[in-house]
Amino acid sequence: MPEDLILHHPTVPEKTTRLEVDSRSDIGGGIDRKDRITGHVIPQAIDVRPAFDPRQRSVSLIERHPHSDHLSATELFKIWQHYKKIGLPVVPTFRVTSRDTVVTTDLKADKSEIYGKAMNVDWYYATAKKLDGLTDTDHLFVKLYPQIKEAISQRTQELSQLASENGVILPYDDPWELIFHPDGSWELMTLDLEMTEFKNPGQRFSVEMQNGYNVSDFLKNVDDVWEMLHTYST
Repeated sequence: MPEDLILHHPTVPEKTTRLEVDSRSDIGGGIDRKDRITGHVIPQAIDVRPAFDPRQRSVSLIERHPHSDHLSATELFKIWQHYKKIGLPVVPTFRVTSRDTVVTTDLKADKSEIYGKAMNVDWYYATAKKLDGLTDTDHLFVKLYPQIKEAISQRTQELSQLASENGVILPYDDPWELIFHPDGSWELMTLDLEMTEFKNPGQRFSVEMQNGYNVSDFLKNVDDVWEMLHTYST
């Protein structure tokens, strides 16, 4: 019997869906457990004729088991909503399950790659790249990064300023990840929201200072990832 997951949208109940899980695999790495799950999304509220198969689409998603001791999945959803509201980039889809996990967009489903602190400092990711070899997207990143490095730096400054203006201290351990697509386009996203802090407007200076450190750390991590992949590609 297939596994079912109910994917709740805490503020818009009609967006709640059911996922019939076809496969599940531990993708490892990081502090929190992450599984890649594939399956079929079925709307909860749908007028289905007997002969009609209600399965709307096959999807690949990531289920995360939050590692925070004090934030529930619903509280993380509220942080995700706040990021979206003020224009900070996050995953397009974020849902909460009845077992207090979160299910999000699988950003690598289209063969994109994710570069940041995890690949730089986590032995699991680094070893996997060394043993399995680089993907076509990795090779393209190695080639293009020297040309796009300045634009990435500028974008981090813009996002850091936007966060500071809204009293948001970005997660110190992982302020962003670089999502690099197979066509050479790229974007930044905050994926691990647990360590976000919120301050009042009177603390703008300390917020800007902390976010400035985050910018420097992130850019160094991406530089280090490029160096690692460049070494593996030669």
